[in-house]
Amino acid sequence: MSPSDTIINGEEIDVDSWNVSVKPEDLLGNYMLKDTLVHLACHLPRISDVKHFKQWVLVGRAGFFIRIHPIHADDLFDQLKELGPLKLCRSNYDRVLISGAQTISGGLLVRALEAAGVPEVRLNAFGMKSKLSDLSHDFGAEESPTSHLNHFDIGLTVHSPEITLFETTPKPPKSKKGRRHPKGTVFPMLLELGRGMGSVSFKKVQEAEISKIKVYPGLVHAIKCCSAKHLDVGPKTNRSWHNKLSSIETKLARLEGGDVDLGGHRVELSVAGDTPLEAVEIALESGYLHRPIKKLPLRSVTIPHEEYFEHVHDMINAARDKLNVKQTHN
Repeated sequence: MSPSDTIINGEEIDVDSWNVSVKPEDLLGNYMLKDTLVHLACHLPRISDVKHFKQWVLVGRAGFFIRIHPIHADDLFDQLKELGPLKLCRSNYDRVLISGAQTISGGLLVRALEAAGVPEVRLNAFGMKSKLSDLSHDFGAEESPTSHLNHFDIGLTVHSPEITLFETTPKPPKSKKGRRHPKGTVFPMLLELGRGMGSVSFKKVQEAEISKIKVYPGLVHAIKCCSAKHLDVGPKTNRSWHNKLSSIETKLARLEGGDVDLGGHRVELSVAGDTPLEAVEIALESGYLHRPIKKLPLRSVTIPHEEYFEHVHDMINAARDKLNVKQTHN
């Protein structure tokens, strides 16, 4: 596969996540240095991986998550305390290693893993959208007992001037081979402006190596990049409504400033493969990155930026009027 093979209509394919199993001795030099800072985990974030690793214990994070089989968690904890030496408190939650906060070096982590007899670790990294030209290591190339469960998100960003929303077609046509296209789930955006369209996810496709396909607007990432905090729980008091609406207005002002590209869309495939290069080859051969609307039961609509901004302003004003939330809080 040549570099030109990874460019589709002028856009380069990227690796948006990698989930690989490696032996502890393969960590140094391939995934971290002895001096790499590893933050031991005391909380469990959401980690998307195959079912086999659902109960694995989160040890820490070094730019990527590090997990081990639960049978080795207590031994690793003891080795970290002894080899550190560190004062650590074991977490009451069985899928996280410690309580409190502690940072260690990559060298200590590897020594403790080997001393505890841990045969392999599971590494998970998400959201980097790395071009192949920016990667120096073929993640997952090292052999381990569960390396056959390695998988990657392979994506392509398609640039366009307007906001693009998607929906599934009502009756997916049969393919030339007589097989029906997969059914997708739509996640609507922008209320009535979006007309029920938004992001679409497909989980059952013809290719066995591909577990999921996502097609979604670039607006999703544009909104995320404006703030690290988003609405998880709806406001219940006048002050909390005021704060939330003010926060939305601040984000909107940033988007209106023109520094963030709202247009285009992304196509992402979750692909099983030993390495990113193998996953990219599978993704290219599937054809979904080249022509998702032709390969999948999809249709799209575009919305001008000005229409989007006007709609959000109208929604903010409607919320303030209905809830009697003033511009300034007394």
